[in-house]
Amino acid sequence: MVFPEFGDVVELDITDSINKPSGYYLDVRGPFANDIAGKPNLITLAVSAFLEEFQLKSSFDRLSISVVLHKNLPVAAGLGGGSANAAAVLRALSNYVLLQKSFACREPAVLTNTFQLRQGTSSFNYLSKVALQLGSDVPVCLRSRSSVVGNIGEVTSVIQTPQFAILLINSGVPVSTGEVFRRLPFLQRSRMPVYPRQFKNYDHFCSYVRDTRNDLTTVACQISPEIATIIDELRRCCGLDVCGMSGAGGTCFGVFEQLSAANTAKSFLQKKYPAWWCASSTVFCVNC
Repeated sequence: MVFPEFGDVVELDITDSINKPSGYYLDVRGPFANDIAGKPNLITLAVSAFLEEFQLKSSFDRLSISVVLHKNLPVAAGLGGGSANAAAVLRALSNYVLLQKSFACREPAVLTNTFQLRQGTSSFNYLSKVALQLGSDVPVCLRSRSSVVGNIGEVTSVIQTPQFAILLINSGVPVSTGEVFRRLPFLQRSRMPVYPRQFKNYDHFCSYVRDTRNDLTTVACQISPEIATIIDELRRCCGLDVCGMSGAGGTCFGVFEQLSAANTAKSFLQKKYPAWWCASSTVFCVNC
């Protein structure tokens, strides 16, 4: 799992209810805002789970928690956008409470002795417990580092990847993760190749990705045949080194060594398929 320099944007503001009515407020904006309007979302669940886990609900009664979500990623697209948003809110809330514990604040009563977060590893462990309650890929989004994820999401191994460019394409047809897993046949599958902690170079990284697979692709293509079309079109793009489907679909990705090549491919495919959503970005090398 990698984290490009493009995605949804979450803004969180916590203020005294003296200046604003207390409570929780969520404002969704952006090109895909209408797709989640009025529906349950992980941000609201993240706020509730955080306050519940650390017994802070009564302490926050006199505060206003406002979240603005700029929804730039398509919904039900296999990109983990909702999970990343929930993780961002968990980090912001924990940072706020840690800041209140570290410095004198106007409302010291906002904190309780039951709050157990500490800076460092223990902080991440506590947040990971809350994150896993929200979804299997929320824990890895807490770190936002290139990682290999195991079991149901609670086992993550951070890896160091080279810098590369990625092109994301979605046809606009939503794909339900639950439906994909319901249709997935129970088969004995071969093991994935052992991942290195660090790749020697870009070619080594691409070689490894080519040897992996996404067992959900066949089922997702049955639900949304457009996925197969996207993959075929990506394979024809100049400069592409490897491509595949992201998560349970229906977004597909293409890996390029240079962002300029990814941008050229994006422009070509957008002209050929105006209804497709396309985004290109750099994935930077981040030290483990």
